[in-house]
Amino acid sequence: MPIRPGNLVVLTRDGCDLSANELMAIWTVKDVRDDSAMGEMQLNHQTIEELPMLNTRRYSLDWLVLYKTKTR
Repeated sequence: MPIRPGNLVVLTRDGCDLSANELMAIWTVKDVRDDSAMGEMQLNHQTIEELPMLNTRRYSLDWLVLYKTKTR
């Protein structure tokens, strides 16, 4: 399934040089262009308490996987 605006994603990539906070954050996809996506961190989606707020960032699509929320 392709990553689209509105999807929740997390970063996963062996050897990527990103901060622990970026790797723990759940990102909301705002825009997809070619081989990258713009992600925005929204506090209401985070599962880690007291995770610092991060600015909007652009990441390679190869580094992103869909975050599946629990459905009841």
